[in-house]
Amino acid sequence: MTRWQKRLRLGLAVFVLLVAATVFFSLRRTPPASPPAPPARAEDPNAVAEFARGTLTQAKGTDQEFELRYERLVTYKDGSSRLYGVNAAVPERDGRSFTIAGKEATAAGDEGDVALRGDVELRSSDGLVLLADEALYSAADGSVRIPGRARFSRGRLSGESIGLAYDREADQVSLLKQVHLEAAAGAAGEETGTIESASALLARRDHILRFEGGARIERGAQVMIADTVVAHLTEDEEAVRQLQLRGRSSVTGGAKDSSGFDEMSARDIDLVYAEDGQSLEQALLRGGGAVVLRSAASKARRRLEGETIDIDMGADGTTVIGLGARGNVRLELPAEGDTPARVITADVLAAVGPPDKGLTTASFRRNVTFAETPSAKDAVARTGTASRLDLQLAGGFDTIRSADFSGNTRFEEGSLVATSANARYEVEKGVLHLEPGKGRRAARPSVVDDQATIEADRIDVGLDGQHVEATGSVKSDLRPRREAEGTPEAGAGSPGPRTPARLPAMMKQDEPVFGTSDALAYEGDAGRAVYTGRARLWQGDTSIKGERVTLDDRTGDLAASGNVVSTMRLEQVNEKTKQTEMVLSMATADDLVYEEERRRARYTGNARLNGPQGDLSAPVIDIFLLEGGSQVEHLEAYPPPSVTGPAAKAPAAAPAAAPVSITTPDGRRATGLRLRYQSEGEQYEMVGEPVRIVEECRETTGKTLTFFRSADRIVVDGNEQTRTEVKGSSGCSAPRLD
Repeated sequence: MTRWQKRLRLGLAVFVLLVAATVFFSLRRTPPASPPAPPARAEDPNAVAEFARGTLTQAKGTDQEFELRYERLVTYKDGSSRLYGVNAAVPERDGRSFTIAGKEATAAGDEGDVALRGDVELRSSDGLVLLADEALYSAADGSVRIPGRARFSRGRLSGESIGLAYDREADQVSLLKQVHLEAAAGAAGEETGTIESASALLARRDHILRFEGGARIERGAQVMIADTVVAHLTEDEEAVRQLQLRGRSSVTGGAKDSSGFDEMSARDIDLVYAEDGQSLEQALLRGGGAVVLRSAASKARRRLEGETIDIDMGADGTTVIGLGARGNVRLELPAEGDTPARVITADVLAAVGPPDKGLTTASFRRNVTFAETPSAKDAVARTGTASRLDLQLAGGFDTIRSADFSGNTRFEEGSLVATSANARYEVEKGVLHLEPGKGRRAARPSVVDDQATIEADRIDVGLDGQHVEATGSVKSDLRPRREAEGTPEAGAGSPGPRTPARLPAMMKQDEPVFGTSDALAYEGDAGRAVYTGRARLWQGDTSIKGERVTLDDRTGDLAASGNVVSTMRLEQVNEKTKQTEMVLSMATADDLVYEEERRRARYTGNARLNGPQGDLSAPVIDIFLLEGGSQVEHLEAYPPPSVTGPAAKAPAAAPAAAPVSITTPDGRRATGLRLRYQSEGEQYEMVGEPVRIVEECRETTGKTLTFFRSADRIVVDGNEQTRTEVKGSSGCSAPRLD
């Protein structure tokens, strides 16, 4: 309770005591303790007696109860009396003395009703002043009425109303119409304040002060408005214990003691105060509640809505240590700097924290939605849904450190959709951790966007740039991007139109690429996917296996390492039939690097290729594809650079084994240093010292050897060349030798 509220209550209480105990009891017809002055000549023909300037006293035992002076006293046959120029004094009672004055007082016979009229003025020793034109007392029920305007003041407090009534039986005082109370600024820094209402009631037995008919309470910049305001006082009436606002209630303004919030509104609001009547302990809002939470570190408006809202305050009366809400809960957190605007909705909210920090945890339950909208013009909104959301806070909602989603979690950002049983969102880092639920049937985490679908046991998503880290039985399919020209990116990352995806030429450009591995690192904005641990990529009959496989859909490049196995179904023109055939090629190596710009697939380390060109082995094998990627233009096989460099020209102690070997489909086996195969014409060109080719019936050696398989023709070019018939062979038709 504020100081001005406390003084208002004290003023009304004193008023009741004064009016009830002093004025009206004093004016009742009681036997005077001393005789009046001798009667004067009666000016009123109906008067029985008339006295001029006298004093009436009332005593109880040895104690004087009051003293009444008058200028004139007139009595009548019906027992009524009329006094003029009335001035009554009541000695000290409960630490106060009182005086009351008026132009005329009338006592109605044996009934004991008293009316005081004309400049009625009541003063107490503690500073209370009451002014009225008329005051009426009924002896039958002990009630007091002021039918007209009543004005009162005491210290900083002043007020007025039209009509005032005191019910002695109920011990209640009512301000009937146009109630206005005002507290002036104090020397100790107290702010001005006003209370306005259609009517007011002080029920002393119930310790209740009630304002009806549209109440408005102002204190400094703070305003309370409600259809009805009820103040529950302590038993000693020294402080307000609870303040109830009923009907279209609101508290607005940034007062110093706004206690953790700047505004609140609801159908009904209850404010519960500590024993001192000044520190707020609890605020209860019912019926479409809304609260604007205050932050010491920010001017941003944090707004909470709910059908019911409960607020618990720390001992300082300013720190929120408990916050609960139910029914259509909505928390709005505005954007600040790099922090995006956030909106959280749910059915239930429960937040708690220690007195020295404020709120540190917040739990939202049932039908939870978490939305972020970055302030950047081209930024993409993020939305998460779940059965439950738990926030870790840094002392209030200024900073959200992490957000834990559980139960049917779904997170969306542009085209990206992440689902899992549970998820942790590291808000400051922009990282989403997707985790599986319990049980064998629990759905595994998955991430889907316009480029890929990824499923794994655990998935981490970097929302700024859509970086994905997946582990545990990873499954994926990568889809080519097809964005209309000038269309902004659907997901996060760099804005603007996207470059269409490029897959390796041996794959179809309009079909997805599937993948499995133990782990996957996927950079959506860069279009790069790295599979590790038993990795496999495939599209139809085309597949790549290895311990590590990397695919870049911006360049169309691909790389694999560790026991690489690849298969490709490629077009091959049969030179004899001239018909196009789809032929499966298989290659193995330690490593594979495919460059889309050159359409070259390079296999290194124990490379071996089995396809329509034959069975080829070499340290390095390069396959060059034609435009479109469905046909082999040519291939090359050679040793590592160290073998073909200057060191290779030095004399060797003993001839080394030829690094390149090929067995053609028709049974020829050739060895040498390098091989070039041209698909057109099925031309094989091998160089080395020497080149050796073994056919069914003969062996041929030389420095350079070229043979055309489709034409069954061999060209030997070298200083030394021999043709040796293989022993045990006969009846062989020798190929044409040029």
